[in-house]
Amino acid sequence: MNPRRWQHLMQLLGAQANMHTYAAVAKAYAEPHRHYHTATHIIECLCEFDQVRSLAQAPEPGRVCIAYLFMTYLTLWPSA
Repeated sequence: MNPRRWQHLMQLLGAQANMHTYAAVAKAYAEPHRHYHTATHIIECLCEFDQVRSLAQAPEPGRVCIAYLFMTYLTLWPSA
């Protein structure tokens, strides 16, 4: 995760770049039980999105969705 990209995204959204939120997102994606939904995966998704960003009417919300998409990642689902 890149704090400068986070700050830039928050600026584009008209939001204050809250670095505590950034730290929580970065920490979640660095959890040791993650094997696929990691910061590297999110960065790859954002790079893919950047290639088609011009097709979106409002690309910034899409970038936020990608950043938060797998933040909550449960490896063990409680049985019903």
